[in-house]
Amino acid sequence: MGDLTKNDIEVCDLEINDDGDGISAYLETLFDVDEKFGTNVNDDDDSWVNFYAEYFPESGELKCTYFVDRANGSDEHEYVPSANEKSLIISMLEEECQKESGYSISEFLNSYTEESSLSLS
Repeated sequence: MGDLTKNDIEVCDLEINDDGDGISAYLETLFDVDEKFGTNVNDDDDSWVNFYAEYFPESGELKCTYFVDRANGSDEHEYVPSANEKSLIISMLEEECQKESGYSISEFLNSYTEESSLSLS
């Protein structure tokens, strides 16, 4: 399988991370996770993959993680996206943030930080 495309993922559950310096989201997988990640979940009804992205706009860093959940536990794995995938995921996160809040990710984080500072005073 090549690079992920816009048809392969859907951004869900966009949230500000715990430190307030990034956005995290669940990425709905609309692709063959076994082929892409080398997992063996498609033939096991008790197994699935959860795929997440965390984006830090100040540094431009994107962290992707997937969890293989099975009846006997869960394993966490890092996924390093290609340059094209990184660009795609960031643009999809930006698009979803704009749709949900009317702000870019940076603007949204800045307004959150300002509100948090005000409420702590």
